[in-house]
Amino acid sequence: MKNIIKIAKASIPLVALVGFSTYGISKCIYRVNGGERAIKFNRFFGVMPKHYPEGWHIFLPYFEWPIIYNIRTNAKSSEAQTGTKDLQTAYITVRVLYKPMADHLNNLYREVGEDYDERVLPSIINEIVKIVVVSLKCIVGEIQCNRVNV
Repeated sequence: MKNIIKIAKASIPLVALVGFSTYGISKCIYRVNGGERAIKFNRFFGVMPKHYPEGWHIFLPYFEWPIIYNIRTNAKSSEAQTGTKDLQTAYITVRVLYKPMADHLNNLYREVGEDYDERVLPSIINEIVKIVVVSLKCIVGEIQCNRVNV
């Protein structure tokens, strides 16, 4: 009985060491799934220039953290409002397919942020719709009849 108590007392530090090591290692690893890329933000140096493909990667907790981007093709529907040749307002719904360039994710994060699709796409879509409607010199009836060409 005394031997079991001695073994139990001796194994407590070992069990604690294994438990803390497992917890520490789990906080230093992150996974990037297929169709995603990651960049690291370092507390001292800012956005690091390297991007990380899918797989398991290591980071230093508190000093670095991963920022994971979806680089698959995404769809966004947006409603644009523009004026026509006959001075009427046309409401056009546009569906845009987009994806970020994987090689430039660090620049995208540095200049625009993580929510680039909500910040950049609405203004671009609105301007493109205006340019297309003006270049075709459309009237509201023509827009409805020639929907495929517009």
